[in-house]
Amino acid sequence: MTETQEETTTLKQTDTKITTVPKMKKKPLQKDHDIPFIVTVLILETIIIVLYAVTTDYNQGHPGNSYDNYTRLKSMTTDQIIEDYPPFQDIHGMVFVGFGFLMTFLRKYGFSSISFNFLLCGFGIQWGMLVWDHIGTGHIFYHHHRRIVYTTQSLVDADFAVATILISMGAVLGRASPTQLLWMAFFEIIIYSLNAYIFYYILNAYDPGGSITIHTFGAYWGLATSFILGPPKDDSENKSMYQSDMFSMIGTLFLWLYWPSFNSFYCDNTYWERDRAVLNTVLSLCACIMSAYLCSKLFRQGRFEMMHIQNSTLAGGVVMGACGGLYLQPAGAMGIGIVAGIVSVTGYCFVQPLLLKIRFRFNNTDFGWWDTCGINNLHGMPGMLGCFASAVAIGSAAHNKLYHDGSKTEVVHHYGYQLMAGRQILGLLITWALSIPGGIFCGFLIKFFPENQTWFDDQEEFEVPEGEKLDQRLRGTIRGKQMMEGIKQSEQLEQN
Repeated sequence: MTETQEETTTLKQTDTKITTVPKMKKKPLQKDHDIPFIVTVLILETIIIVLYAVTTDYNQGHPGNSYDNYTRLKSMTTDQIIEDYPPFQDIHGMVFVGFGFLMTFLRKYGFSSISFNFLLCGFGIQWGMLVWDHIGTGHIFYHHHRRIVYTTQSLVDADFAVATILISMGAVLGRASPTQLLWMAFFEIIIYSLNAYIFYYILNAYDPGGSITIHTFGAYWGLATSFILGPPKDDSENKSMYQSDMFSMIGTLFLWLYWPSFNSFYCDNTYWERDRAVLNTVLSLCACIMSAYLCSKLFRQGRFEMMHIQNSTLAGGVVMGACGGLYLQPAGAMGIGIVAGIVSVTGYCFVQPLLLKIRFRFNNTDFGWWDTCGINNLHGMPGMLGCFASAVAIGSAAHNKLYHDGSKTEVVHHYGYQLMAGRQILGLLITWALSIPGGIFCGFLIKFFPENQTWFDDQEEFEVPEGEKLDQRLRGTIRGKQMMEGIKQSEQLEQN
């Protein structure tokens, strides 16, 4: 028996019995996809640093700065920075803590869920800031010869891009390797920024909280990529347990609490638009809780299901992204939230089981629908609902003065309201047209990288305690064993 195959146990003497504490499983020094990951990180980070060096700068804050008015929509005064920093921290907490813990529900995939979320945040903020200000604002089309100037607001642009890729990650969670996730994020942020440029700058449509440009785009990009990767060969570990569902609820609560900041950040401070966005989002989320609990009880034979509590209760925030700043009336916001909760739970209970049957085999390759986190139910369908709700709210305001100032100049919308309502729907169609083909292309591309040999299990990428049984995984040790192995390796090197 070789050293890598040797199995050892430590015995602990107690008053009544001897307990066996499992040791961690030895990891091969190098796997097939170790080198692709290392090369990917080096390539991507080198590209980012070079592009930052040649195309970006701070706002120099003096009249001689020749390019500080070309890349931001508004000048960032000290008061504005102070005003924007608290909601930025809220949004930052959502992408790092909220999304991270929300995806820890898989019982043997907690390390990977929160660590890969952390990895994509680190990459996505750097790449998202760069690509958004080049493509998302149109800088590359009009002012490509001038440097981009970054402000605190640029970090929020980056967090919005990160939220998009984390939504897509939910569809392939437990199956995609970190190398595949990084390349998916690389290409998705580019197309996300292009879609946002078309939506906000060409169509002049309204979606400050990203129901369409973030949630719908991220959901259907991720689902298209997941379809190409195909269903997992073994989904026996695609399940949760008591502790993992509790950790996932931490993410739910973080997202729920800070969602008003996400939806209101890009709403104008004038005419109470930001105030409406906060109020409408909170009311929608509260009403969504009620309908999600009600439907969970009705659809699951009298018992609540944690999957619905963790996810469907957030659909009220998703749906308000496109209409939170509009005049909905408080009752209207609550009504939309109720519908969002019903749509989300219905998706988990009835729509997703039907979609899972969509699969086929072509040229010895399996293709099929797979959605680990249910992003279609939390982000896709509620995002579309938000688009339709915003179109109705805008179109119905055609004969009143809700969006006009004293000089009769339209404030929120630049065209007739009926046309603006149509542009909301057109923006949704363009989002589908870019996200679905883009996700399919991305899926074929990342299939070239080595795939994981185990699914929904940390042992592919992390040191874990040895033992196939879950109680052995929970009782085993990791860090102490790692230190002892490091000491042994050091001693061997000294002897050599």
